[in-house]
Amino acid sequence: MKQCLFIIGILLALPSAEGFVKDPIYDDLEGYELVTALIKDSKWDLAWEELKKKDIQVQDPARYHLLLGQYYYGKDEWKKALSELKTVSVGPWKEAALLYQARANSQSKNDQECVEAYSKINVLIVGVAPDSVWWSACAFRLKKYQMSWKILEEAQKQYQSFAVLREKVSLKIKLNMFHEAYLEAAHWFGQNPGFSSQYLDVSEELHAVGATDAAIHILEQGRVRDPLHLDINLTLSQLYFQKGMLQAAEEGFVRAAQTDAKYFYHSAEINRQLGRIERSLYFNGFVQEPKEKLKQKIASYVDVNKFPLIASLESILARSELAKDDEVKYALAYSLVKMGQVEEPLQYLSSITKPELIEKTTLLRKTLLDCQEKKQSCRL
Repeated sequence: MKQCLFIIGILLALPSAEGFVKDPIYDDLEGYELVTALIKDSKWDLAWEELKKKDIQVQDPARYHLLLGQYYYGKDEWKKALSELKTVSVGPWKEAALLYQARANSQSKNDQECVEAYSKINVLIVGVAPDSVWWSACAFRLKKYQMSWKILEEAQKQYQSFAVLREKVSLKIKLNMFHEAYLEAAHWFGQNPGFSSQYLDVSEELHAVGATDAAIHILEQGRVRDPLHLDINLTLSQLYFQKGMLQAAEEGFVRAAQTDAKYFYHSAEINRQLGRIERSLYFNGFVQEPKEKLKQKIASYVDVNKFPLIASLESILARSELAKDDEVKYALAYSLVKMGQVEEPLQYLSSITKPELIEKTTLLRKTLLDCQEKKQSCRL
């Protein structure tokens, strides 16, 4: 008996299946206002339960079909959305239906229908910035370039939106007007300092079409706004490196290291390539990964023929994983030979198997064996 009462209690506590909304934020809403809120919040199952109610369907049929069209639009079911929205041809909901028709046609690439629907409404009043972008894109695909550009120009005056700016840049890039695209972006960022991700977006698009200098200039604008932004600094370093501008690339890595210490290795390495060994060793001192730190230090010593310093690291190397690294073994063997030793270098050289080192290793071993046979020091 107690078990039955417990089950009945649970059943009574459950909401009615039809139209129940758990979230109290909807408690003061009902009818069309409730459905509108549910669709806006992507509560699709709850919205569908409300849309199935008879009074919703018959009280205002035009509004019902508009909401049903918005429901299908939100679920990316473009054909069903258009089928419902086209039934709303008169009355106070006509303009809203046209707006969603335009959006659904844009998403399904029905460009002619997209342009026609948008042209029948005042997009700057009833729409939002993305509507102008979608409208412009439909017009562009129809090769109505002047129309496409005019739409974006008017939208930019209204919204000062990055989404519109991005579309203007894309449009000019598609027309192979790369320099003009850069000027458009540079001017906009000069007037509207944006988020770092926005500078990265535009620069990526410019770089993708080979306008690397323009991409760099946009990113430099972004770095002025956020000097230590990791992605901006790393992207700039990459672009400068590709252009062979190593000193400019180094600055990006040095800044990036202030955010993430692992880039001290890159700062040291690029200075090593520039031949600035003291600066390379300075940054190497901040490298946190012991193996990479030691290997890079050895490479720096090799670059400036500091063989005694390499030889002095022998005991440290013996205790590290680097003792198994063929390049390190060769550098150590060579350094010991330069220090006048013969026996010990042979031990290191005998275990080297890396193909690209075999030829050098063979020559050095032959030299050492000749010296050993003649019982004299080798002079390299």
